[in-house]
Amino acid sequence: MKKGKLTTKEKYIIQGMNNCNKTIEDIAKELDRSEEIVKNYIDKELNSIVNHIIQAKINQLEQENTNLKQEVTELQTPKPKKVTLNVTDVMGHESVGGRKGVSIMTQAASEQVDASKERNRANNSLSVRDKGKYIQNIK
Repeated sequence: MKKGKLTTKEKYIIQGMNNCNKTIEDIAKELDRSEEIVKNYIDKELNSIVNHIIQAKINQLEQENTNLKQEVTELQTPKPKKVTLNVTDVMGHESVGGRKGVSIMTQAASEQVDASKERNRANNSLSVRDKGKYIQNIK
């Protein structure tokens, strides 16, 4: 009968045979080891491995639970709707008397026009009027 520490190969054999529901006696006979050594390895090492795997699974499930709670919170939180206004939406189209046909530029409309001009300058794009100056028709 062998004595001393179990080799890595023997440990893997014990794990495999234990997974196949072999008895401690059968494993010990196969490896020519004492039943006590095999039983101690199964009790200490394999149980710690199983506990480690169980703890890892618990941690994974807790993380998934936290992620699901965050998703539920995000879904329950109302999101503000983005409102986009055109320049014509912020211009006054009626006079005090209620007559139509009058257009008054409000401060908001003026700011939108200025911002649009700045964006066009930043993009170096030409306005529709300026494009005609640079386009040549070739016959």
